[in-house]
Amino acid sequence: MNVSNNRIIYLERIPGTKPLTDKGDKDYRIFLEKTPLHAIRNDNTNLWTMHYTPPAVIPEQLKQQFTKFDLLVEHARSYFAKRNIQIKEINYAV
Repeated sequence: MNVSNNRIIYLERIPGTKPLTDKGDKDYRIFLEKTPLHAIRNDNTNLWTMHYTPPAVIPEQLKQQFTKFDLLVEHARSYFAKRNIQIKEINYAV
């Protein structure tokens, strides 16, 4: 069982849609393949947080800490679904 504390969340646009901002405007700033989202667990606190690579501004709604990875993924799915984006895959960082 892989217990990596760094997981890469790849995002993609929902087919037939355009990415949206939180206000419902088209958002072309979302570089889905070029800026994967990382879920990182802090070894000291055991809390999960999200970060982009390369570093980019994280929206306030994603600046939370989660006690379980599954909770982080569910929150990310909900947040991005409102913006016509879905999680394509999740991999362990090496």
